[in-house]
Formats: sequence, structure tokens, C-alpha cells
Amino acid sequence: MRVVRILGARAVSKSKKRLKPEFCFTNYLGSISVVELECIHARTPKVCEHIERWYPTVTKNRPFMFWVIETDDLSQTFGQDSFEIDYEKSESGDICHMTIRGLNDEQGEEFTEDNCKPPYMYSCEDSECRPLTVEDIPRLSEIIHGP
Repeated sequence: MRVVRILGARAVSKSKKRLKPEFCFTNYLGSISVVELECIHARTPKVCEHIERWYPTVTKNRPFMFWVIETDDLSQTFGQDSFEIDYEKSESGDICHMTIRGLNDEQGEEFTEDNCKPPYMYSCEDSECRPLTVEDIPRLSEIIHGP
């Protein structure tokens, strides 16, 4: 299964012009929020539109990014029995929302360091989805935070 982790402006470091692992895949109230990609495609023509509709607090600063995660990669890294992933409707009402429980912040940072990078990263600019390159991160940092 593929899931999407939405990354807002706080995930991009202004000074180092890179992604901050501590904001990319960390627990909030005991779980990590993701959105199932096939569910998104079944309900919305574009991933960026789905994210904008259901997660406005994360997407209020443009551009925003998302990371596509293969849940098999989580299983290979941490073991299939080390975490649970379940559907849980988001506060905004998104039925495609899922939560991952059982991973701590250190595991999240480790997984981010190894996996949160192109070609698994995308940006949403003007509601259009674009694959990110390593060179795009400093550019996005300047757009988000200023030069």
C-alpha cells in the first residue's frame, strides 16, 4: 500500500535549506498521520486538490509538499509487527486518512533520513503536482521563508 505524508512549511529548514527530519515523520498524540494514495485517486482527480480540500491548516502556506511512502518499506525497516496502520477519519472528515501507531520519533527520524527524498517527494504549486529534485529543496525554502 502507498500512503502520503503531507509536509507543510515547517518541514523545510530556512538556514540549511533542507528537509528537517524531526518534522517529516513524527508522532502527534501517539500516531503519525498519512493518507492512502489509492483512496485519494478514487475520490479526487489530483492529489494536491485532495490535500488542499481536506488539510487546509497544513497547506495554508504555499507551496507544500508530500512524500509517497510504501508501507512495505516500513515493514522492511522496522518489522511488520512493530507498527499498526488503520483508517481513521481525519478531523476535517477525510475518509482516506490513516494513522500509524507504534513507531517512536527516533524511528521516524531514521526512516525520514533514509527515505524522505526524491524521487518519492512532490510539491504542490498552484494546485499542480510536480516531482521534486534535490535541487528543488533550497528553491522551496526561499519561496517559503524568503531569501
